[in-house]
Amino acid sequence: MFNDSLGIAGIDGTLERRMRNTPAANNFRGKTGTLSFVNALSGYISTKRRQPLIVSMMGNNYTGPGRDVTSVMDQICAMLADYDGDL
Repeated sequence: MFNDSLGIAGIDGTLERRMRNTPAANNFRGKTGTLSFVNALSGYISTKRRQPLIVSMMGNNYTGPGRDVTSVMDQICAMLADYDGDL
């Protein structure tokens, strides 16, 4: 039930426009958070081998645009979803 309350990357909520056309789309379920010069992303994702991972990232006190920080977070999620090795 808790999982169902989280946004899905590329599908809905605050993640609707994020991670589209990546292995994380329709895979990452999570929550975003923002404040001035702070971006956070936490949630759950599965690797190619369906190994579950818990993810939590925060960009704090950055000097560039917030979209640069969220872009890096999205790329990390895509790499984790595309991972095909053992944990």
